[in-house]
Amino acid sequence: MKKHYNELLDETYYEEELANGLKVIIFHKKDFHMTSCAFGTPYGAFDIKERSQGKEYNFHPGIAHFLEHKLFESDHGDVMNDFFSMGASVNAFTSYRETVYYFNMTGDNIDIPLNLLLDFVQNLNITHESVEKEKGIINQELKMYMTMPDTKLLNETFKALYHKYPIKYDIGGDEESVNAITKEELETCYYINYHPSNMYLVISTYLKPSYILDIIKKNQDSKDFVRKDIPEVIFDEEPSEVVNSDVDVKFNIFAPKHVYAIKLKSDFKDAKDALRKEWAMRILLETHFSTLNPEYQVWMDNKLINDYFGYEVDFDINAAYILFYAEGRTKAQLKELIDSSLKEKILNEDILTQIKRRFLGMAFNAFNDIDSFNLSYVRDILGGIDIFDTIEAINSLSLDYIFEVYNSFNYDNYSLVSILPNNN
Repeated sequence: MKKHYNELLDETYYEEELANGLKVIIFHKKDFHMTSCAFGTPYGAFDIKERSQGKEYNFHPGIAHFLEHKLFESDHGDVMNDFFSMGASVNAFTSYRETVYYFNMTGDNIDIPLNLLLDFVQNLNITHESVEKEKGIINQELKMYMTMPDTKLLNETFKALYHKYPIKYDIGGDEESVNAITKEELETCYYINYHPSNMYLVISTYLKPSYILDIIKKNQDSKDFVRKDIPEVIFDEEPSEVVNSDVDVKFNIFAPKHVYAIKLKSDFKDAKDALRKEWAMRILLETHFSTLNPEYQVWMDNKLINDYFGYEVDFDINAAYILFYAEGRTKAQLKELIDSSLKEKILNEDILTQIKRRFLGMAFNAFNDIDSFNLSYVRDILGGIDIFDTIEAINSLSLDYIFEVYNSFNYDNYSLVSILPNNN
């Protein structure tokens, strides 16, 4: 194992790539009494068009989420019950960019749940009947999500922004795409994306890393995997213009909700470049749209905004956007508030130092919450970065660089999206 020590954070972690290509990262948290394990693949809702072994595949939207559901089934029942009987809490999630399976537990008896995690994720055993049964369960889940105003608002926003980028689809797909998924498609998707060489196992534990690695190696040595290439995700070229600049949707709510969504050109060299520029933008927006701005309390007092108000920034090598969201009033008023504030130059050296300390403090504190840290780390590493890159990115930011990043984008491509009370 390769040992790493971060002096600034006093953190020790180990890395090992197994013979089958599985990447293992173990954080040795000797002062804690809990173990958190996360097993992930960089396969999520975005990956509906892929190239592997020289062949191109087109999957239905929602298939990554469907596959996550099916892997929790074993020959003798529900895997969750097996973990619970060992005193371990287990779960999984599918996002746009990854799927992760994880468990947390206290105590020294890590070998059985760790083997179970590796075994159930590395063994897809499904039937036509079980796939058909699962469709009803997933469609009910999707219908439940679509009754949530914030989910509906975000879904309508992405559909208004993007012509081809798969963020326009819900992570779970829709009823039509779910019903079209077959057993054969699930199996093809699984064998392309769940090979050990495409996956990471991240563990934070007080137990000896050598002991943990021995368990993992013994498990993996007992299995045969056909060597595959790393699948390539194919994205169709996305026009710079938005699909729809003005959208109103009626919904069962009392107060209107709005999003001012800006579609930016994604022109980043790599994941670390996108990360640094995202933090530059995030710090600039935090200066304008938090209590650091003297006008913020005036906006609250005048009921121009309320506690619902906020923003999101997401920069990826394939897409970049900024979302501002608010409740009440109108979307035109939201846009006017944002645009007028951004014309002011608020950020200075003192504020930059203050914000950097705040965000760095949050990053440092993350190491003290094992389960949250472990999940955050595996998500980052699957995307080609880690928390140390985040810390370095924040530390490196200067005023000149932040303003340079902000001025490098064109903000003319935007959508104003509202969900409005249906008066029923």
